[in-house]
Order: sequence, then structure tokens, then C-alpha cells
Amino acid sequence: MSTVTDQTELAEEARPSLYKTLFATCIGNALEWFDIAVYGFFASYIAHAFSRPTILRFHCC
Repeated sequence: MSTVTDQTELAEEARPSLYKTLFATCIGNALEWFDIAVYGFFASYIAHAFSRPTILRFHCC
């Protein structure tokens, strides 16, 4: 009988951990998307700042 009680107590203790993990995962995912968006926005500025001007010119034919 005590094993059922022990398992119930363990399950109740695990639930907040699951919610914390889910919350942390969502925050991490949002930060990754924010990082990608910021880099995508500033990529052309970064390229112009750290590249030589001749490299940035694209000639067709």
C-alpha cells in the first residue's frame, strides 16, 4: 500500500518540474527566434562593416 502512496507523491512532485521545463523550453525557443531575426536584420550591415568594398560588388556577366 505504501508503494502506491510513494508513486503518487513522486508523480505530484514531478508535475511542477514538467511545467518548469516546458516554460524554459518556450523561453529558449523564443530567444533563438529573436536571435535569428536580429541577425537577419543586421546581416547586410555586418557584411558592409567587415568586408572589403570590392567583395560586395556583384557583376552580372
